[in-house]
Amino acid sequence: MANKHLTETGQPPIKRLRSRLSHPFTASHTGDQVSPMKQPDIVFYMGKGGTGKSTVSALAGLAAAMEGKKTLVMSMDAAHNLSDIFETRLGHTPKEIAPDLFAGEIDQEQMIQGYLKETQRALKRNYAYLTAFNLEKHFDILKFSPGLEEHALIMAFEQILETCNHLDLIIFDMPPTALSVKFFNLPALSHRWINQLQELREEINRKKEIINRVKLAGKAYERDKILKKIKEMKAGYELLEKRFQDQEQVAIKVVLNPNPLALSETERIYRNLESAGIALSGIIWNQCGGTASPPALPLSFKSPSHLCLPRTTHQLTGIKALETYLESLGSTSRTRLSGN
Repeated sequence: MANKHLTETGQPPIKRLRSRLSHPFTASHTGDQVSPMKQPDIVFYMGKGGTGKSTVSALAGLAAAMEGKKTLVMSMDAAHNLSDIFETRLGHTPKEIAPDLFAGEIDQEQMIQGYLKETQRALKRNYAYLTAFNLEKHFDILKFSPGLEEHALIMAFEQILETCNHLDLIIFDMPPTALSVKFFNLPALSHRWINQLQELREEINRKKEIINRVKLAGKAYERDKILKKIKEMKAGYELLEKRFQDQEQVAIKVVLNPNPLALSETERIYRNLESAGIALSGIIWNQCGGTASPPALPLSFKSPSHLCLPRTTHQLTGIKALETYLESLGSTSRTRLSGN
């Protein structure tokens, strides 16, 4: 079995982090226009803890690889299970574990620490005058900022898209519902907040008359670095918000067991995603007894896709066991499991 790291430069993705942390979005900018890079298809698996998200993610990734798709399965959950399921040690840098199949586990703490350090650097660059008043010591308060986990996951997501954009499919094994919902809502909420921040900054500039423009080749350039940064962040959040809403490229599937508690949580997930303009792509009923029919549990919404995965008496760990289970499903179910 190969043990090849998934980077075209031979450099772990984390080494590229510093230059991207203060604006963690992959895009080319022309004024206020954002042009995304070509990206692989993306499937997120989320749901209540203990429903089998990691196992389903592993099965979906292996199913796609068996069809010849170059596939990455990446765990975004701090309580990683993919190493145990694939029976191989995984880390932050994805590696090949089977033909056309790569896997990895995000180091969330490493991402958070990197984000904090680069944010401090950015603040010191833009507010260098604060050092004269010995105020830089207050930057340490950043480590107590709310939302660090979801920001770290957003950065990891964008980093993976940048370093693995030559693949056909990327599957994300998501953390439990609360953090996953925050992850998907962050771009829309931040976009609205940045809009207000931009209006406030522009009003401050007008009142203080500090917008100084210089003419160069018939173009006007703003000297306000803060406003420029705000516009860059706004463009990035807008791009990410549209990406999550793009059903052609992104699929979000919920894994649940046929019981009322998992059902209730799935309905909450649906409502939270809907409020952010994000569609739920499918429902995966895991451990459905010996039947391939959806259980008789009513959902309060209509899902475009239902797939039932029958219960198995065998331990689903190791490539061989996963392959055996997939072969028992049939080709149609395998394709639906990994498709978007």
